[in-house]
Amino acid sequence: RGGGGGVFKSGQFTSLVPVAEASSSHFYTVECCVVRYTYKVEEEEEEEAMVYVWIGSGSTQEEMTNAEVQSRAMLEKMESNAVHLRLFEGSETAHFLSLFKGAFIVHSGTRPSVARVSGGNLEEDAKGDDALFRVLWGGGGESRAVQ
Repeated sequence: RGGGGGVFKSGQFTSLVPVAEASSSHFYTVECCVVRYTYKVEEEEEEEAMVYVWIGSGSTQEEMTNAEVQSRAMLEKMESNAVHLRLFEGSETAHFLSLFKGAFIVHSGTRPSVARVSGGNLEEDAKGDDALFRVLWGGGGESRAVQ
C-alpha cells in the first residue's frame, strides 16, 4: 500500500528543508532534492521506506555531496530498512515519477528568488515568466514536463 513521505530541498541549506506540498512536484535543474516515500506491506505492521536523492543536471559537486550526507542522516533516523536510491535528472524511474501522479515538472535554473521558508516549509510564489515545456508520457502515470 502506498503511503506518505515528502520532498526536501538540499543544496545551499545546511539541513533538509521540507518543500510545501503545492510545490513538491516542481524540481529545478541546479538543485538536489531528497524524496522520502513510506509505505506499509499488508502482511507486516512496520512501515517501509525509500529515500531518493534527485540530482539536477546543473547541480554542483558540493550540492550533490550535501544531499547525499543529508539523505544518509535521514536514513539513520528511520527505524525501517529503507532503500536509498540516487537518480540523475532525465533518468528517473517509473516508480519515482508515479509518486507525483503525472505532475513531475523540471524547471530550468533555480527556484524563484521569492522562495522562502514559511512555517518550516519551503514555499514559492508562481513564476511570472512564461515558459515552454516538453511533456513526456510513458503511460501508467509516469509522465514528466521539462522546461
